[in-house]
Amino acid sequence: MRMLIFVLFTIGVSQTSFSQINTCHSLHEGAFRVVTKETGTTVIKRTKKLQIEENTFLNYKVVFDITWINDCVYELRPKEIIEGDPAIFGDGKNVLTVRIKSINKRNYIAETSANFSNGIVDFEVEILD
Repeated sequence: MRMLIFVLFTIGVSQTSFSQINTCHSLHEGAFRVVTKETGTTVIKRTKKLQIEENTFLNYKVVFDITWINDCVYELRPKEIIEGDPAIFGDGKNVLTVRIKSINKRNYIAETSANFSNGIVDFEVEILD
């Protein structure tokens, strides 16, 4: 179950906003998508203070508080489960840390770690208009 929670939060790693010159700051708000064989498609919407993730394959919609540590690193903390298994929240103290490693015109690579797992996962995030 911890691995499933880690995978879900790993996907939750998203950034936002598409602009002419993509910088970490350009990803602080916007819409994104992550697609993997294991978890299907996760759509991410980010505002200044919240990140909302929805995955129909895994049947969840979750709201996270987002805190930017610096321009390219942020933390996600679960705030509300709109739909899905409450176990996604774990003990309520879960923190996912995401580091933006590289940015291209249409996507970026993020490295995700969590306070409840020793694993580090890299994944590609598509930047939506």
